Amino acid sequence: MNYIFESYSYQELWNIGWLILIFLITFFYFYVTKKVANRTSKGKAVSFVIGVWVFYVAVGSPLHLIGHNYLFSAHMLEQAIVYFVAPPLILIGLPNQLTKHPFISRLLSRGLLGVLSKPIIASFLFNGLFSLYHYPSLFDYLRLNHLYQSVYHLILTILAFTMWLSILHSKSNYELSELKSLGYIFLNSVLITPVCALIIFSNNVLYTTYINAPQLISFLSIKDDQQLGGIVMKLVQEGVFITIIGILFFRWAKKERKKEK
Repeated sequence: MNYIFESYSYQELWNIGWLILIFLITFFYFYVTKKVANRTSKGKAVSFVIGVWVFYVAVGSPLHLIGHNYLFSAHMLEQAIVYFVAPPLILIGLPNQLTKHPFISRLLSRGLLGVLSKPIIASFLFNGLFSLYHYPSLFDYLRLNHLYQSVYHLILTILAFTMWLSILHSKSNYELSELKSLGYIFLNSVLITPVCALIIFSNNVLYTTYINAPQLISFLSIKDDQQLGGIVMKLVQEGVFITIIGILFFRWAKKERKKEK
């Protein structure tokens, strides 16, 4: 790993543009929540701040550079954070009053974003495009075309947020019951499994992008790195889903206690 820190400048390792944007988003969050919701609970604020800064670690830290140029497993960890870790934390941190604000409500219910916010559409689109992205020829093509790759990742990020919205935000336009949310989580887990299995159990190196890359970890071959990437993605995804199931259970238990009272 010393090779990375010796070969790149601080500005190349840590994306200053993303850092400034995250600072602005954090400031804007506290400003807007104070105006719209009057106050924000500490739990929600902590969740949001952790979410945006975890997102920065994925896209603005050396992890992004290593994943883009050297290790497929680092690239998969970056994706796992961007699509499965950051969105739930950020959405949990949003006050309920915010998504019920007239402007936000109209934005989420009309036009293209309104269509994409529907749970089933968001689920199939996200998992379909995510799986397609890992088709070897498309993956290698996008890696050589930075603009196309950036647009593709932007679309996946938007779909990841819309996929999580109905599960985690109790005031969203397409709110799901706890039981439906469990089924929805199971559906997403099933849809993403084939591409992870293909990566983990493939007997060949799928992506030429990493074949000629310098070997950062001596004991980790290209094939092992590829398999590790699939395992990392699946473990992170399942870990997040299990955590969300726990949140849904406590939400359901809280509702039941209120009914009893």
